[in-house]
Amino acid sequence: MMLDVSHLADESFHEALDRFQGSVLNSNSNSRALVLGDRQLDDTMIQHMIERDGVIEAVMDAWLLQRMTWRSDDLALLTCDAA
Repeated sequence: MMLDVSHLADESFHEALDRFQGSVLNSNSNSRALVLGDRQLDDTMIQHMIERDGVIEAVMDAWLLQRMTWRSDDLALLTCDAA
């Protein structure tokens, strides 16, 4: 069993790693260096994941790969060109 720490608040993330001794996974968030917001991993969280031999997956949605914050009405402006 793995503990998925995606989107945990900072305090919850650290508490979860303190209490759970098994394998850890981050399946659905990025680095705060790429995506602003507290639902993403900061450098300290990433370091803790590395120390635990955790798995960090990157989310490849276009809006998550730009360093900016989005409003919900901005999402309607995004289009995907199928080539």
